Amino acid sequence: MSGRRILAVVIVVAVGYFFAREMRGNWQALSVERFTTRWEYLGVAAILACASYLAATLSWLDAMRAVSGVRLSFDEAFALFNSSQLLKYVPGKVWGWGLQAYCAAGHGITMAQVVSVNALMTVSTLAIAAISGFAYLFLETVVWPATLTGALLALACCAYLLLVSGGVRSANFAFTVLGKILGTRFPEIAIPAGTMIRLQALYLVSMALFGMAGYAVALAMGPLANGSHLLAIAASLLFSDAIAFVALVTPGGLGIREMAMYALLNETMDMRMALILPLAVRAVTMAVDLLMGGVALWQLRNFMKREARAPTA
Repeated sequence: MSGRRILAVVIVVAVGYFFAREMRGNWQALSVERFTTRWEYLGVAAILACASYLAATLSWLDAMRAVSGVRLSFDEAFALFNSSQLLKYVPGKVWGWGLQAYCAAGHGITMAQVVSVNALMTVSTLAIAAISGFAYLFLETVVWPATLTGALLALACCAYLLLVSGGVRSANFAFTVLGKILGTRFPEIAIPAGTMIRLQALYLVSMALFGMAGYAVALAMGPLANGSHLLAIAASLLFSDAIAFVALVTPGGLGIREMAMYALLNETMDMRMALILPLAVRAVTMAVDLLMGGVALWQLRNFMKREARAPTA
C-alpha cells in the first residue's frame, strides 16, 4: 500500500473517531432534542441533488459541443458525464475522466478534449465554491476577520470574472505548457463568449441546487435549522466540498469534507446540527451518486451495445 493510500485511510479513521468521540461526549445534549427524520425533506434533498447533476450535465454538454464540434445528444451526455460518479470514491481523481474519454472515443471525441472540458468545469466549480464560502465567512465575522474574508472574496470574484471572460485563453496557455512538458500537443479549445456565459450560468444553477439540497437535509434532521441558516449550510457545503477536492488525498473527499463542514458550522450553528449534518449530507449525496451513476452506466452500456450491433461500412 502506497504512502498516499495509508494517509487516506488514517484521515478517514481519524475523522470517524473524532465524530464518534464528539457525539459520545455530547450525548446528553444530543439526546435532549428528539431527532425525527422527516423523509419528505430527504426526498426533496435527493431531488435537488439530482437536479444539480442535470444542470451540470447541460453545462458539460454545452462545453463539449463547443470544444469538439460533436453534436452529442443530452442522453449521450448524461451517460458520459454521470457514469464517472461511480468512480468518485475510487482512489485517484482521473478515473472518471478516463472512463469518459474511453467511451467518448466512439463519438470522435479525443482524450485531450475530455480533459479540457473537465478541467474547465473543475475550475468553475472551485471558483463558485470559493465565492460562496468567502461570502459566508465575510458575513459571519465570528469565524474569520471581515477584512481578510472581504479581500479573499474580492479576489475570488475577480478570478471568476477572468475565467468567464478569458478562461479559454488561460486554458490554452496551460495546455501549451503541459504539451511541452509531456512532449505532445493538445488541441486548442475555442468556446464562443455566449456559450461560455451560458455554461457558467448553468453551473451556477447547479451549485445553487446542490447547496439547497444540503439545506433540505438539515430540515429533515429536525427543528434546529431554519430559514436564517440557508446561506450558512449551502455555503459551508460548497466550500467544504471544494476543500475536499483540492486536498487530493481521500477518494470523494471522505472525511475531509465532513471535517471542514463541521469546522465552518460549529461557530455559527447549534453544535448538534454541526455534528450531525455533515454525516447526513454525505449519506444523501453518496446515495444520489450511486443512483445517477448507476442509471448513467446502464444507459452507457445500452449505447455501446447498440453501436456494437450497428453494421459497419
